[in-house]
Amino acid sequence: MAKLQVYFDYGSPYAYLGWQRVTRIRPERYKHAEVEWIAASAGHLFKRDGSRSNVMMPNQKRHLVDDVGRWAEHYGIPFAPPADGTPGEMPVYSVDALRLHIAVADEGEKMERAWMEAVFMAYFRDGADISDRSVLDGLLDSVGSSVQAADADRPELKARLVANTDAAYLAGAPGVPFTVFEGAGYWGNDRLEWVEARLARRAPGGT
Repeated sequence: MAKLQVYFDYGSPYAYLGWQRVTRIRPERYKHAEVEWIAASAGHLFKRDGSRSNVMMPNQKRHLVDDVGRWAEHYGIPFAPPADGTPGEMPVYSVDALRLHIAVADEGEKMERAWMEAVFMAYFRDGADISDRSVLDGLLDSVGSSVQAADADRPELKARLVANTDAAYLAGAPGVPFTVFEGAGYWGNDRLEWVEARLARRAPGGT
């Protein structure tokens, strides 16, 4: 079975689009693939690359929201930026949610998938503040996890998120989502088209 590694950040609208595409919109294109979702901090990835982190010019932000809105309409999925035109505080502080992802994933794939859905939908559909630990505790409770938001302070989770982000950088990621398949990297939601084409060629009966 083909294996994909997808580095993502809960604060990235393009990671949200990519997650929707893989799990809900075109899951049949990934039925012969094992997809590993790897939490990585986009902000720290930018810093590692020498870029400014968490800085967006007004025109950048407006265009991003318009672009994501068009993709969401194309996919037929929810995307609800608040009245000021940005999804919450964008970029949102998502490090706690990412560390908690690692802890929740240790409870099993089913729990991991439930957590991903809960966090992505809370932020991009409902406009919840996923930097707020009380919000995160509510989401953890909603999926039945034994993890608590305070666990985000655990040194081992901090170290594992750093290691994941370093691995993304070494794999060539300029940002997220970044998909690694057969040694090649694909950056962005739209580049999943190329991943899907390669998967189709590898599938039984593919050419």
